[in-house]
Amino acid sequence: MTIPFATISLLGLLVLVAAPGCSDPPRHPREKLQTTPSPQVEATYTIALFATMSPTTMVRNWQPICDHLAATAKLGLTLRIFKRYRDIYDQVLSSDIHLVVGGTLLYLAMHDKAGFYPLVRRTFADQDTNRSILVVRKDSEVKTLLDLQGRTIAFTDRTSTSGYLYPALLFARAGITNLETYFSHMVFTGNHESTLLAVLNREVEAAGLSNRVFARFPERNKKLRIIASSLEIPMGPIGCSRSVPPAHAERLRQALLHLGTDGRMRYHLQALGIVGFAEPDEATYEAVRRDLDLLLSLGLQLEDFL
Repeated sequence: MTIPFATISLLGLLVLVAAPGCSDPPRHPREKLQTTPSPQVEATYTIALFATMSPTTMVRNWQPICDHLAATAKLGLTLRIFKRYRDIYDQVLSSDIHLVVGGTLLYLAMHDKAGFYPLVRRTFADQDTNRSILVVRKDSEVKTLLDLQGRTIAFTDRTSTSGYLYPALLFARAGITNLETYFSHMVFTGNHESTLLAVLNREVEAAGLSNRVFARFPERNKKLRIIASSLEIPMGPIGCSRSVPPAHAERLRQALLHLGTDGRMRYHLQALGIVGFAEPDEATYEAVRRDLDLLLSLGLQLEDFL
């Protein structure tokens, strides 16, 4: 299920990105923004985003980006923001989702089940990968993964690459393949920040999440300790459905590739932690596929990650 207010036309949300110091009255959660389609738009496509931040923050920054893309490529875009990767996956299979911004595991699932391909990849200020980490509170007696037997743990989402797949891989390499029975309780919080807060607030004793999210809160994380870390994981691309005509996909791709050079867009990209976009290399994602295959060979099911 999508976040109730997450379906928003990308052609008329300028009211949400007003000048600093201005704000609009709150809208009803289910209210759609009314827009007049531009006569220059040849077609409109839907882009699905995973809510790594609050939906308001994501709309505030993705909206002007999508308006710019629409003007450049002369193609309309409609935002849909989701709380869970699984909801995006289900919608891709059952409705008209044309572009998806998400993790590598989600991309691989959409590639295999719906024929999606990488349109562009996101680039970042430091590096274009992240790591999965397992953390506990500094005052915890837990020192290793083996100390977590019978305890509680929080993950992000079953379809999250760094928030579940790679934590599961860390446990598997330690000889622990049945997480459902290994822990007394497992929680899926829906996003990395909530996973972090769950262990900080002592709701669980450990948490698996992305090191990128962990690094955003240095003061808060002084109370935490990393007990395990994965190797580098490639960030998921912007996946594109083959239902988008090749000529339209190429126009979107070119607009995205040049987005990071536009001074007006840099503010919004930086707010999302993105520097720009670059050409993808599909072989990059095969390493994640091999790791997934390893877990499946140990008796886990693909459904465990969806």
